[in-house]
Amino acid sequence: MCARLEPGIERVLVLDRASVHTSQRFDEARAQWLDKGLQVKYRPSYTPELNLIELLWQAIKYRWLRFWAYESFQALREALEEILLGIGTQYCITFA
Repeated sequence: MCARLEPGIERVLVLDRASVHTSQRFDEARAQWLDKGLQVKYRPSYTPELNLIELLWQAIKYRWLRFWAYESFQALREALEEILLGIGTQYCITFA
């Protein structure tokens, strides 16, 4: 469900600099959004700590994924599936 951009209400969308977010088509839409009160801001380059998925993949790769998972594609797939299904119960990231 998409929220309507109501005039007079300012909103800010923070994005990375992926090519889809910097394309000509996106810039054209961005001009229309700005007229409706939506500002688009970009994160600085090389700031993976600001992207939550990067923190998750770091935990998977360096803390939770066991060395034996790299023995085969099937082993890797099964290990990743187990981890992803267990996020929030068996596997948690604590921000302290």
